[in-house]
Amino acid sequence: PVVWIAANMHSLATLWIVGALYGGVRFYKTQKWSAFCAGLICQLLAYGTKEISIVLFPLLCIALWSVWRQKKQRLTHSVGVFILGSALLWSAYAVLQFIMQQGGDTFAENGYAIGWQGLMRVPFALLDLFIPLQAFTGLLTPVIAAVIGFAVLVCGGYIVREYRSLPSLPLACGLCLLGIMPTIFFLVPSWWEPLASRYTYLGHVGAAFLLATIFVSIIKQHSYRAIHILTVVLLALSLSQF
Repeated sequence: PVVWIAANMHSLATLWIVGALYGGVRFYKTQKWSAFCAGLICQLLAYGTKEISIVLFPLLCIALWSVWRQKKQRLTHSVGVFILGSALLWSAYAVLQFIMQQGGDTFAENGYAIGWQGLMRVPFALLDLFIPLQAFTGLLTPVIAAVIGFAVLVCGGYIVREYRSLPSLPLACGLCLLGIMPTIFFLVPSWWEPLASRYTYLGHVGAAFLLATIFVSIIKQHSYRAIHILTVVLLALSLSQF
């Protein structure tokens, strides 16, 4: 029951984060106060659900910056109020979480520590969003893991360089990377161990967004014949997650 509740809390937090991002972008584009209220309410719900919501305000900044880069729409006073209010909410939440975590023993019980081992896990946690690694971690050695980690970094660098002009790429990459950061520093037996699935809901939203961004770009550049190949790739990735 504890694992079931924890998994559902992560999925709820992910839902509220996505809702807050949508509300913020919608308000920036339309100036509708319904979007303003929806964005702030979703932020409050996210902060009240799970600690992974600590990445919400940085993601909101990336989302708004991506829209601004595309449309060059000037920031109005109301949008400034929304950003300021979101920053204050996030700051208060960050301070509250610092106090609560210092006063509790959650981190000590789970072996949570910020260090090099967590950073070394980043390429494997990112790769696991697309190709599940749980079945192969027992086969990995330090040398093989190092080669795979280097290949993931090279592939990520190529994607950023090749598709950097796409307006939705920064948010997609931000969702992938920031989505795994709050839980990347749990101590595990090996530095190539991927994250538990209940910690990767937000990261998987980013993975889906990233695939959609790249696939749409490929289809536009190489005609609709590319759909057949991309459909096979997408089905293979989806079925591998099951």
